[in-house]
Amino acid sequence: MSKDSIDTRLQLDTPERIDFANHVLRVLRYVIATIQLEKRKQWSSQDLIDLLDKMMLEIAQGITEEDKIREHRLRMGLHAFKQGMSRDKNPYPTDSQEHSWWDTGWRDGERAAKKAQLKPVPEIAAEHRQKPRCYYRVQLQDQSGTVEWSAALHMYVAAGGGTLYDDYDEAESLTRHLQQMAKTGVVSLLVVEANTEKN
Repeated sequence: MSKDSIDTRLQLDTPERIDFANHVLRVLRYVIATIQLEKRKQWSSQDLIDLLDKMMLEIAQGITEEDKIREHRLRMGLHAFKQGMSRDKNPYPTDSQEHSWWDTGWRDGERAAKKAQLKPVPEIAAEHRQKPRCYYRVQLQDQSGTVEWSAALHMYVAAGGGTLYDDYDEAESLTRHLQQMAKTGVVSLLVVEANTEKN
């Protein structure tokens, strides 16, 4: 078959072909965006094959482009704190998700640093240790249902799988922060009985 006999024209004469072309372009955009996040200067053929294999695995596991950008911005915020950058140097627009993710990463670094500076508290015998009467989960309710905030994943997860907080002030502060960032729905605190196993 000669090169001239291969039809290379883009045919967009039906809704199905238009949809297919758009899906292909979305996939290419996703690949390029992932390459940008990797920030490598050079890519070998094997590097690209490994990246595609990794992306196929992530897609199969339900990891989205947004999840990867969120994780990257969290790392950037954490790195900024470790480098001594102030919290108000957040490089993203104030009302954007990226601003929130960077800020969360910065605050994670601050909390870790404060925790490392605390003096060790003497261990209290289990029988004398006072258990919290209740825990708190942060919920988002909107038209699509109810989800809960996971501190470990920095994202909402299915109801019942969110992080349990024993400090009301921490949970209430997080609730207010997430409500400001929510595009739709209501963010609220759910009180959970103390006999619930903490995440």
